Amino acid sequence: MRRTSQVRRTCFTDDFDRPDSSDLGPNWVEEAGDWDIVDGQLHTQANGEHGVGATESLSNTRYVVETRFRATGNLNQWYNAIALGFGGTEEGIDSTGYSVAYIPAWGKLKLTREYTFLDHASVTLVPGQWYQLKVVRDGDTGLIQVYLDEGQGYPETPTLEAVDSAYPDLRRLGWAMLGSGYDLYVDWIVAQ
Repeated sequence: MRRTSQVRRTCFTDDFDRPDSSDLGPNWVEEAGDWDIVDGQLHTQANGEHGVGATESLSNTRYVVETRFRATGNLNQWYNAIALGFGGTEEGIDSTGYSVAYIPAWGKLKLTREYTFLDHASVTLVPGQWYQLKVVRDGDTGLIQVYLDEGQGYPETPTLEAVDSAYPDLRRLGWAMLGSGYDLYVDWIVAQ
């Protein structure tokens, strides 16, 4: 069962449950690299820098973003990285905003604003295993909480936490990846 069928009153949702295609649909724009839909999942194969962003800009200042993803292949090259971006400007997910990035060579999950580290935690993601990521944001207070479900449900305390008021609005959502030797699959994404 897909998570989006259980969600009410969402401001943005995509379960990618459509035929295999290089057409991502009207909700997404490729900003770098080649993205496609494979087996009802957003997909890209790492061979450089890749980015995909939602076409809609959302003005919500209090929101929860959840997504389910997995990476397959050889993640452990020093320059590999996977990131969920949010709070970015209209110019794209790389220009401004926040990201939750996994850096396999460092064994770290990190929360950043552009190039500023806000928090990090030691994490080792297993290639091929599904993970869920949840970002809880209160733009009025600046609180950002990130939860990583490694298969046993979300932990009680956030995996990452910071207070930062630079970008209070949700604005743009997107995925980015860097490196080679692996594939990224996103099963669904919801912002509410």
